[in-house]
Amino acid sequence: MKSPATNPEDFAFYAEEQYSDKNFPYKKFTKDSIVAWTKATNLANGIETYVPASSVYLPYFFKPEEDHTWVCISTGLASSTNMVDAILRGIFEIVERDAISNMWFNHLAMPKIDISNNEYLSKIFNRHIKIPNCNYHLVDITTDLGIPCVFGVLDEQDHGALVAASANADPVKAVLKTMIELSQGRISWKTDFVKGVNKKFRDDFSDIRDFNSRVELYTQNNMKKHLKFVYDSVQESNILKHTLSYKNQNQLLSDIVMRFESKGLHVYVTDLTPPDIREAGYCTVRVLIPGMTEISNDSVYPRLGGKRIKQLPVDLGYHNDPTKFEDFYRVPHPFP
Repeated sequence: MKSPATNPEDFAFYAEEQYSDKNFPYKKFTKDSIVAWTKATNLANGIETYVPASSVYLPYFFKPEEDHTWVCISTGLASSTNMVDAILRGIFEIVERDAISNMWFNHLAMPKIDISNNEYLSKIFNRHIKIPNCNYHLVDITTDLGIPCVFGVLDEQDHGALVAASANADPVKAVLKTMIELSQGRISWKTDFVKGVNKKFRDDFSDIRDFNSRVELYTQNNMKKHLKFVYDSVQESNILKHTLSYKNQNQLLSDIVMRFESKGLHVYVTDLTPPDIREAGYCTVRVLIPGMTEISNDSVYPRLGGKRIKQLPVDLGYHNDPTKFEDFYRVPHPFP
């Protein structure tokens, strides 16, 4: 390859303890791995760089000779009417899911968000969001990147719970999007939350293998105790006062890319726009940031690789030492 390629060691797929399991279905991604590559642009320097094709295309079908290093999901895929906005949307989704994963697997009780003093959010919540017999919790799960990130919980009394999240340069927009997604989820799964899903899940959660089963699991009232730690903090966040300042989207994107670079993380983008979508005035991208913690859909093989998931609680002041593999919180998260 004439262009440089990403370093396999930068990717945070799975932990060494997982690879050592003889029944583990994925191979460690190394410089000797046989994988297909595709081109992406490094946003920090504009250099065309090869990245694993399996981390870009969805669905991805491995060739017979390829090593199965992981199963790709949709995180970082985004579309908009302009390229910069699409890239920002992809980045924000990666930030959101990295924050959720680090909060959940490290069992972190992070600061709560009170919107009662924000007239705009309070009015929308009381007029359009609030549902009788439902409790709402908003939590600030912002990481070391300083990009506002919000996690929301809708707890239906005597029934189940569902969650949503959002990252955005404007924390008010992040809160609003989180509340809207909670409402959408409540509508989509209303019958299940009122009546409960007629399923019995295994005690070891080994049948929780996708995102939909996670939602179904948390329609059961007895699962809410596993979620309570998320909003159990006595600390209150001032996130609503900390909007990232920028003159335009180009400046914002540049600032955010530099935030990642300062942490040793590189932002790559591949333009996936089909001709018909481009003709309609839209563009579609895949944003890839090796080293960020990916959300887990499979409880049997959660994504627990990389340094970040172990070190971030120390950097944020929650833990004194990096998290050990055996100490990760292994109850399935409810994120859909």
